[in-house]
Amino acid sequence: MRPSPPRCRTAVRIVLAVTAASLAGGAQAGDLPFYSALYARTAPRIDGVLDEACWRHAEQTAAFTQIGGAPADVPTHAMLCWDAHTLYVAFVCSEPLMSDLEARIARDDVGAFDESVELFLDPTRDRFSYLQLRVDMLGNRDTHQRNDPADELTDRWAGAAQRSTDGWTVEIAVSFSLLSAAPPQGSTLWGCN
Repeated sequence: MRPSPPRCRTAVRIVLAVTAASLAGGAQAGDLPFYSALYARTAPRIDGVLDEACWRHAEQTAAFTQIGGAPADVPTHAMLCWDAHTLYVAFVCSEPLMSDLEARIARDDVGAFDESVELFLDPTRDRFSYLQLRVDMLGNRDTHQRNDPADELTDRWAGAAQRSTDGWTVEIAVSFSLLSAAPPQGSTLWGCN
């Protein structure tokens, strides 16, 4: 049986513009892709199921690339939205070997964070004071501030995963207060990876 390729090498570098505008197709902030997150009139339920209106209306990011810029072997996309208190992020992870992964899960052969998404949020865009949130396909979560584990923060944000026959999805909700950031105003720009 062929093991599933690791997802830890898949990354996206974007500047997140937390505004009420729609996706700024192809617009750039410096040399990085630019994404505008929509305002969510109703908060999504953080259960890993992307069936809420905010996700139906949110634009997907371009497919993630490998570190170095090569196309990823398996497509992964993200979507973002926000409300007065919280930033919401969703990931759509395609997985052609999902049946193999499910068999490994049934054998208890998939460790925590073997298959995971990582979200780096840098509201100040200083590339130093970022918060790293990680959710795996089983719904396990952890948190780092910069490179340091910050387990005490994990209970302060929500994350959930949902598996399907051809992939898995993740939803994350993180409050602006946890990020030490004010709610967006006008054309607020954040770093996001």
